[in-house]
Amino acid sequence: MLIREIRTIACAAAMIASVTAHAQTFLIDMGPSANPTASPDTNGNQWNSFAPGQFFRLRDTAGVTSAGATPVGIGFGATTPVGQGPATGEGLASPDPALLGDLAVQTATEDFVFRSDDGVGPPESLRFEFSNLDQSLVYTVRVFARRVAGNERETGYTATGGSGAQSDSVLTSNNTQDIAVIGGITPTAAGVIALDAIALQGGFAYINSIELSVGQALDIAVQPLGAITDAGGVLSFDAVVTPAAGVTLQWERDGVPLVDDARVSGSTSTTLTIAPAGLADDGMYRLVAHGGGSVHV
Repeated sequence: MLIREIRTIACAAAMIASVTAHAQTFLIDMGPSANPTASPDTNGNQWNSFAPGQFFRLRDTAGVTSAGATPVGIGFGATTPVGQGPATGEGLASPDPALLGDLAVQTATEDFVFRSDDGVGPPESLRFEFSNLDQSLVYTVRVFARRVAGNERETGYTATGGSGAQSDSVLTSNNTQDIAVIGGITPTAAGVIALDAIALQGGFAYINSIELSVGQALDIAVQPLGAITDAGGVLSFDAVVTPAAGVTLQWERDGVPLVDDARVSGSTSTTLTIAPAGLADDGMYRLVAHGGGSVHV
């Protein structure tokens, strides 16, 4: 019996409860103005390119500026000093779409913004704010960060809104696939969600790119039960989506979309199956529904 696999499935059950039906997605390239991401990218997505000193209204992947509390749309900017990395050479020059999804665009992953920690007192935060948010909506933030480094560096990310603070972290040194995922965030009464990045190891906090997803709160009628599988067994999760029309499904592990292959089936359906399961399948699983409707797990 594999103890890690028992823990994996228990974690998966906890994550599925945070599913949201995403209506809009916003992509932000963080870095110097000399290296913006062209829109549309090769996937047809529109991007927002941030450089230190800027404040702007976000447009979604279709080029629409809404999902805010008013028609002018969501605002985005920094509230602390921001350093900018070089345009090329120190981020990720060859991102893999199978690992990073829509964030796998070279101009978005090869540069970054940062803040260094002087080592005196508490770590200094690199803070950004999303403003003019709609309190009736739920927001999910995904952050990719990478810096070529000879020592281990780790950045912690905290999103704070009306529902409190939630955190995740990424080992940024030479990272090629890890993404910080913070979901189920509601705005404050002022319509704001703050995103903080703090150096946990290595003295520097980094952000290369951000994905903000917006959706309606979902009705989770039934929680999935924990399960146990032996090495070589079958790992399976089921969901019932109502209504099914107009909804696109995607299963994720640790924030990375799964793709059907010789072991994985149903990555874009209501039933995900992994067989044979092994230690490499350890992680947090989540079902994301794009579009309207409710998801019952």
